[in-house]
Amino acid sequence: MRTAFSSTHRYRAATFAWKSDRARPELATGKRRIVLAGRVVHHFRKFVSGVPTRGGQRYKRLGTQYLDDEYFNPLAEGRNNFAGRHAYSHVNALCSAMQAYLTIGSAKHLNAATNAFDFLTAQSFATGGWGPDEALRAPDSNDVYTSLTNSHSSFETPCGSYAHFKLTRYLLRVTRDPRYGDSMERVMYNTVLGAKPLRADGSTFYYSDYHFKGRKVYSDRRWACCSGHIAAGGCGLPDQCVFSMSRRACM
Repeated sequence: MRTAFSSTHRYRAATFAWKSDRARPELATGKRRIVLAGRVVHHFRKFVSGVPTRGGQRYKRLGTQYLDDEYFNPLAEGRNNFAGRHAYSHVNALCSAMQAYLTIGSAKHLNAATNAFDFLTAQSFATGGWGPDEALRAPDSNDVYTSLTNSHSSFETPCGSYAHFKLTRYLLRVTRDPRYGDSMERVMYNTVLGAKPLRADGSTFYYSDYHFKGRKVYSDRRWACCSGHIAAGGCGLPDQCVFSMSRRACM
């Protein structure tokens, strides 16, 4: 049975995070900042676009405090700071950068997202997947190549494809550059659409394996982290194909 968080639960969670970071700023760093940025962006977008939400100004303060940090700023300047970062979390966080552009008009965050996408493409596999062993890599390193012989965790398929679809959808919507659609399509066909189906008992296909002796198997964990993204990716396919712009449908 699916359990959904109510708006009250989301409000309380955001309030707790906001108070925690004010009380202990040393906690508001690294991956925590990135994860919270992604969680808050929904309410942040609704507030700044004029749609009332409980919390109002508090959501804006909570959202904006994660927009200027050690991750987005270098990317906006064209400096690659990917090395060693958790792949899914930091690619998904680029959607927060896109929301900063869409809601408050921050060109810096649009630059961060477009530059980061180029950096990500440069270290992607031919399938469009990225992040072997769930880590982003230093530019011009041999890490992606060597992962073909030393790792069976080439791409975190459920989470990674979900983040990739969201990011490329934002970029395509804003820039109308077809290369983002091409990238979306490549990942769609080569990763999530090729995954083994999610089973009722929680058996989940998790990692795409690009090892020279790779296999296509279920995870040894039932209901593995983010296994629901397999279903979410499938349900979201229409969103990748049709866009509504100025009362027009764009295929």
